[in-house]
Amino acid sequence: MINQKNAYGIFLLFFSFFIANNVQAYEIEDNVSIRISPFGLLGGAISGEIPLRINKRLAIGPMFAYQNFDFGGTVNSLASGGLRADWHFGQAFNDGAYLSLQTAYSNIENSITSKDKVFSRKGNNLSVITAIGYLWRWDNVTLNLAIGAGYSSFGNPDFLAEDGEIYDNPIPLPDLPVAIGGDFSLGWAF
Repeated sequence: MINQKNAYGIFLLFFSFFIANNVQAYEIEDNVSIRISPFGLLGGAISGEIPLRINKRLAIGPMFAYQNFDFGGTVNSLASGGLRADWHFGQAFNDGAYLSLQTAYSNIENSITSKDKVFSRKGNNLSVITAIGYLWRWDNVTLNLAIGAGYSSFGNPDFLAEDGEIYDNPIPLPDLPVAIGGDFSLGWAF
C-alpha cells in the first residue's frame, strides 16, 4: 500500500526524471501559461494552475482550487494547493501530447442535511496523480484535456451526525487510496 512517504518518493523520482532528461539551454518565446477550469466555475469552484516553462519540454508550476457552495442541503468546502509538472512530447505550450505529474494537499469538508439532521465529514487529503493529455493552441489561447489516476489519502470516510453517532457513507464507493483525475482547462500562454 502506498503511504504519504512513498507517494512523495514516487513524485520526486518522476520529477528527477523530467529534469535529468530535459536540461537544454536556448531562447524561449512563451514562458508562462495561466489556466483555469471552466467546469469548476460551473460547480462553484475556482481552480487552475500557473505552469512556468523550465526548458523546451518541461513546465512546472503551482496548482490551486477553492470551492464553497451550499446546494439543496449539501454543503461542500475545499481548499487545495499543489505542484504540477508537465513533460511535453513536443514543445511546451504548443500543440501536442504531454505527461503530467501532479501532487496536491487539500482540506475537505462536506455536510448533508437530511430529515432535520446534519451529517458531516472532514479531513485532509494528499493526492499524487499521473495523467496523459493533449494541449491545443490558437495564438496565445490554450486548451488542455487530460485523464489520469493515482494515490489519494482521503478515501471514502463515514459521516458523523450532530449527536455524535457515526453513519456509513451513503455513497457506495470503495474505501481505496485511489484518485482518478481529469483536466479540462482554458489558458493564456505568454
